[in-house]
Amino acid sequence: MNFSKRQRIALAIAVFILFSCLSSYRTIERNTRNYRDHPIASLLGAATPNIFVGLGLYWLLGIQRKKSKFNPAFFKAKSIDNRKRSDWAFEQAANELESGLIEKPIWARALSECNGDEAASKARYISLKVERLISERVLEDQKLINAKPESAESLTARMSFKRTLVYFAAVIVSAIAYLAYQYFENRQTSQSKYYGLTFGMTMEEVILAKGLPTSIVSLETDPNNPFMHRVIPIEDVPRKQNGKHIEDYLEWRYGVDNASRSIRAVFSPTTKSLYQIVCYIDSTRDVYDECRILGVSSGMSEESVLDKLGKPDNETNYESTKIIEYTDVGLKVYLRRNIVYMLTLEAPKGKSIKGDS
Repeated sequence: MNFSKRQRIALAIAVFILFSCLSSYRTIERNTRNYRDHPIASLLGAATPNIFVGLGLYWLLGIQRKKSKFNPAFFKAKSIDNRKRSDWAFEQAANELESGLIEKPIWARALSECNGDEAASKARYISLKVERLISERVLEDQKLINAKPESAESLTARMSFKRTLVYFAAVIVSAIAYLAYQYFENRQTSQSKYYGLTFGMTMEEVILAKGLPTSIVSLETDPNNPFMHRVIPIEDVPRKQNGKHIEDYLEWRYGVDNASRSIRAVFSPTTKSLYQIVCYIDSTRDVYDECRILGVSSGMSEESVLDKLGKPDNETNYESTKIIEYTDVGLKVYLRRNIVYMLTLEAPKGKSIKGDS
């Protein structure tokens, strides 16, 4: 099947629109911060790569077989040109005599016909050799003239079939690559780092990496809220010689982004090493996408989290908060009004930690 230029353009545009719709749907469904801040730019960015898909299809449909270099008229004209053929044959025969690379049967015949006269035999050898070369060349030219070129219908059908195979192979490879990308993007893998903190860090290493925390959490209850632990600003933490010091508290907080986000580092009571990292967003502020762990970010809906990580291992409801847990990767997702506002990352028990953020 042959495609006209208009048909190729129409098919390329149709494929571009189809792939752009799929990419745009994916961008809207993910609902990232970039999309919320710059929706038009995000949609254009998602659709732009599909231009190359359309151009590739246009090119594939337009592949044409190069014309064969065989031209019977050329060889026929060449076979009629006796003078040039004779010149070539005499030159070949003379070169053989000069180099001594002569054909013995022809030389023996020349000697026989000239009664052993070597000078006459050389002339006769050239004559016999020229006749042989010309006759061989005529036979070769005749074979080329009689050769039947491939019919136009057969050539068109074969090339159309090849183009179809190439196109479907490209579609299949693209589909496999897209599914592999989705699997890679949605796979559950352990994560050992966040905000420059790594599981297993000592308190001294955390201070070297992030500095002193902005506040610490005491085991004492908050006098203003008996359901919460007391939060002590770092300036109010007594020095070692006056009582407890910073290393005696197991939960440290680091304020980020003008207090709209805070990072909490939680240490093991036995080893005093980092085993839990918490990212919290003030849900009263209109701040999104500031916490992001294992592809889950603050501002996501519960449906988006489930689409990303699948069915959770545990679900807990506490007053207005819902907690969904993925034990294999050590992730807890806290939702309020169906929106993620806090993420907790904990070293999975009994598993080696790998990954990064």
